[in-house]
Amino acid sequence: MSQIIFDISSIMKKYKRYNKSLLIGPDTTRPDVKSKRSIKYLTEFLENAGNVIDVISWHQYYFNGRTADAHDFLDPEIFNILAWQISKICKIKTDMNLTEKPLWLAETSSAWGGGSPLFSDRFIAGFIWLDKLGLSAKMGIDIVIRQSIFNGYYALIGDDYNPNPDYWISILYKKLVGQEVIPCYNVASKNIRLYCHCTNNIQKQSFPSVTVFGMNMQDVSAKIRIEGLSPIGPTGITPLKILSYTLTSKVSLLNKNIYLNGEILKLRGDNELPNFVPKVVDGKPYVIMPPYSIVFWVIPTKNKICYNLD
Repeated sequence: MSQIIFDISSIMKKYKRYNKSLLIGPDTTRPDVKSKRSIKYLTEFLENAGNVIDVISWHQYYFNGRTADAHDFLDPEIFNILAWQISKICKIKTDMNLTEKPLWLAETSSAWGGGSPLFSDRFIAGFIWLDKLGLSAKMGIDIVIRQSIFNGYYALIGDDYNPNPDYWISILYKKLVGQEVIPCYNVASKNIRLYCHCTNNIQKQSFPSVTVFGMNMQDVSAKIRIEGLSPIGPTGITPLKILSYTLTSKVSLLNKNIYLNGEILKLRGDNELPNFVPKVVDGKPYVIMPPYSIVFWVIPTKNKICYNLD
């Protein structure tokens, strides 16, 4: 197996079009107790070809889209499956002395089998999607590739060519969340999950800032106390002011519409993205997460951890 892959790599480097291409594999499915063949194949593949490939890749879904119910999309124990799977693959990498190889989720969404026809394209699916992005970054996954852009119940774009809720969550994630993962908060409730990154530099903030993002998966509001950051403003240290991007649904979690700070998100008439306007909120003594909400909080800070990042 290694000789065949080595030959492929050599052939690729002979052609201008492909000489900078990456060799990625083996694209195995989720590693779990029911998928022993998947783990066996991944292990054997890396034993033979681990030093040749550029990236180790795998696919991940949580459950069967044909049998999924609403509870699956809100159950923190199901969310935690991903952490176990990443840990399993990272251990295999370590055992093979391949810790320097990037790890990609080369295909992933909520449910296999094309997604769930009742849930995967609705607001309720946003919780498990954003958690996957946050947890993957926290545990060292370099790239997450979403299945799919179009076609299937888990598509980011619906059959009517309008964006589904996960599309808007993905856009805000790319817009606000930088690559630098920083220590975050321990939350007592298992239904509240938060992640912390330096803010994406493309935002051109006047000052470095931290983006805290996550979800409240319960039917009551949550009060979150922001600590450990030194807020900063144009004249120096100021009261903690947060740029809040709060995503909610209305009427039902099974709604396809998604609202940013109470305003529905939709493409403009020229099919351009709308302006994502944050709401300035006071972070002292705490900031509110509404029931069943997804939040991105951008916090300008003089904390040195997010200075001088390219």
